[in-house]
Amino acid sequence: MKKWEREYNAHVRALEKGTIKGFEGLQNADVEEIDALKEMEKAKKEIQEREEKKAVTKGADGGPVAPKMNISVRSLLRLAVASAPTDYHIGKQDERCGALAASALDVA
Repeated sequence: MKKWEREYNAHVRALEKGTIKGFEGLQNADVEEIDALKEMEKAKKEIQEREEKKAVTKGADGGPVAPKMNISVRSLLRLAVASAPTDYHIGKQDERCGALAASALDVA
């Protein structure tokens, strides 16, 4: 027998004996009534306020404002060449790649 089955059976037996109570006292308990229409109107108002706050942070076209980033290939290649290690042995493959990078710097 599994643990949940033992706990369930013990709970059912306790309800049958009357040692614990189920929903018997629910009618006498302090129960709060909720009006669904009022809650729905309240939620609509909160959503509208949230959308208004979002509209303040967006651009004129309705989308988020993108940062102006002008990135060119030339600047990326300069950064790559400047940060490349210079203390390693250059083979033929590396020489061709270096020539391509250097020619891209001249062209771009």
